[in-house]
Amino acid sequence: MPTQEIPQTGAARLSVTRNITIDLPPAAAWRLVGGFGSLENWHPAVAESNIIRGVENAVGAVRRLTLMDGSSLQEQLMTHEPAKMRMRYRINASGAGGDENAEPAGFAHFPVSDYISDLSVAPAGRRHTSPASLVTWHGEFLRADSSETPADGRDDQAAIRVVTGIYETGLESLAHIASDTLSIQRVIGLYADGGSNGDASMVAKAFHASATMKFVRNGVLVDEPIAAFLKNYIPAGLKQNRAVRIDSIDIRGTAASARLTIDYPTHQFIDYFNLLKVNGEWLVYSKIFHRIDKA
Repeated sequence: MPTQEIPQTGAARLSVTRNITIDLPPAAAWRLVGGFGSLENWHPAVAESNIIRGVENAVGAVRRLTLMDGSSLQEQLMTHEPAKMRMRYRINASGAGGDENAEPAGFAHFPVSDYISDLSVAPAGRRHTSPASLVTWHGEFLRADSSETPADGRDDQAAIRVVTGIYETGLESLAHIASDTLSIQRVIGLYADGGSNGDASMVAKAFHASATMKFVRNGVLVDEPIAAFLKNYIPAGLKQNRAVRIDSIDIRGTAASARLTIDYPTHQFIDYFNLLKVNGEWLVYSKIFHRIDKA
């Protein structure tokens, strides 16, 4: 990206760059990190991320980050280029959008000033036979105390240490999310492929033994154990003419949800799965679905 002109002070300009290769295709990696208002989805230090001014992913938008320790700061989007899978943003030193009456930005544990950051995704070849992505996080900033003798905790070393910790923690979290995403895709794949080929034993591998399936029939809630679903809805050996796609996967620690569309010539099923990671293994614990008949 073009270099942004930075006001000069008595302190030296500092920078930190960290990157990681994750097992997701670039488009999937960008969907995960490319939302300016969704940092909470992948950074464990962020409790909430809210757009408080402007529109999500529009230049000039301001987000408020509330951290796990209760502190907060505000950041403003400078560029957002989804085609190139990159964005640039800065910490607002005076409040949202420069509004002097806005809540002040910044927080005590972030000992920097004039902070500008770039986040980008690029192809990284293939890993484990699947496309991979290189996620790069780069920041340029000044230490918080620009005097010739900065106070302890507000010097160059403190600034670099804190920014490095933020980047490394976030990128490590991305790697875990990517790994979990692949595991969940495999679990949902067992359900999809087993159903398409009439293999109930394959479908069963996607579910915990206590799993249930819920749906509405004639206005009445039906709640069946998964064993009944396998018996009643997976005809043995019958291959089905259908197309299956995973629409979304949302992971929060050891809990996740996934949406699947199953497209038949005459109708669709929209399936929703709730999954839990127990003893390192993702399994479906409940499933609901909705049928849509085609005209």
